[in-house]
Amino acid sequence: TFSATDHDVYGQRVSATGGLLGSRFAIRTSADDETWPKLAYSPTARKYFVAMHYEGKDIVGVLLNEDGTTAVGAFFIDNFVPGTSKQPDVVYRGTGDDFFIAWSESGGGGGNSKLYGELRNASDAALLRDDILLRNVAGTDLTNNDLCYNATADEYFMSYESSNSNLFGFGTDGGVTVMTTPVVTISSAANAQEFSAIAWNSTANEYLCVFESGQDGVGNDNVYGQRVGPTGT
Repeated sequence: TFSATDHDVYGQRVSATGGLLGSRFAIRTSADDETWPKLAYSPTARKYFVAMHYEGKDIVGVLLNEDGTTAVGAFFIDNFVPGTSKQPDVVYRGTGDDFFIAWSESGGGGGNSKLYGELRNASDAALLRDDILLRNVAGTDLTNNDLCYNATADEYFMSYESSNSNLFGFGTDGGVTVMTTPVVTISSAANAQEFSAIAWNSTANEYLCVFESGQDGVGNDNVYGQRVGPTGT
């Protein structure tokens, strides 16, 4: 939401039938801007994890109880100074009852934006693994990432945009220790391929990536999709 001085992050509980539960509530309302909120839920810990972009350069997390009250107050996700962290995403992993947060990061040397992640415990947001370098291509900015979790393979799959206007994706194991698929080109059509979203199909054990594409001509952006197999094919 926007105030006269800055952007803040609020929440609203909604019933399964679409009715509002209580009133909207503040999640993070500092004197600085909080934007780009992303959300995941742990049915085991019965907690929500909210990741957000803070003051144009950092990623902040907040752990919420089911009723929207704060379980663990705001804490920084990234640890890079200097550097700009942006475009966070978060997913829940039932196998470890943890949250995986990923973002685009210009810190860490090289001058280009890379993809980083970290793991946090679902019950108390305790840090499990910190500042994991997921993908780096020298001289190329990797941004606009999206993330999903494959419970069958215990695997995360991430789609992202490169500064050459192509879309790519790759998988990593649930512990974020090794890549489980090669980097796959999702789209290299003419003009910009950007703003992807990816989801796991549990029935077919495959991924669907949808994205904005300018392949039909500049000024005529449309939405395309690409299915991706569990091995990145």
